[in-house]
Amino acid sequence: MGSLLRLERPLGYVAYAGVLAACALLFATLYPPTFEAKATLVFPRGASANEVTQRLNLGEFLKPREGALIFGGLLFLPTLGTDAFSVQSVIRSRESLRLVAGELMPRGFDDHDLKRVNDAIDCEVLETGALVVRLRWKGRERTERALGLLLDRTLEETKRLSKGFAGRSEEFLRQQTERYRSDV
Repeated sequence: MGSLLRLERPLGYVAYAGVLAACALLFATLYPPTFEAKATLVFPRGASANEVTQRLNLGEFLKPREGALIFGGLLFLPTLGTDAFSVQSVIRSRESLRLVAGELMPRGFDDHDLKRVNDAIDCEVLETGALVVRLRWKGRERTERALGLLLDRTLEETKRLSKGFAGRSEEFLRQQTERYRSDV
């Protein structure tokens, strides 16, 4: 009787492992794989100190700053989109999510789908100041096209914002200069 019980337990484990293997095979067959499209964006960095030695990185001073000099070089207007965090906010904007959702879900989408797309986009700022953008979705070609559209829109939006910011800033400075000249 004791030897009969010993034989039943290994057969039970084998049957349990077989059922799990069959479920895994069924799941892998029916559930489409998720693909990841990845891009790394590199930005100019300002002067900073080394985290370990706390010494200033002098090489950072030699890099030109991104922006425009106005009033004969008296004022410097920075270019928007030269910082990883500002670009990340453009990537996470509602219009960007709608563009990506239109590519990933051609039959239409709603607010819940936009949340799923937002969750599928992963942005990570590295210690070097670079921004790694990942998009995970089903379908390799569709995922790569959606990431390409997202990066193109981000580039165009940062250009548009920079032009608008510089134009408004220059106009404000001109008005202030004229106002102070009239006071004098």
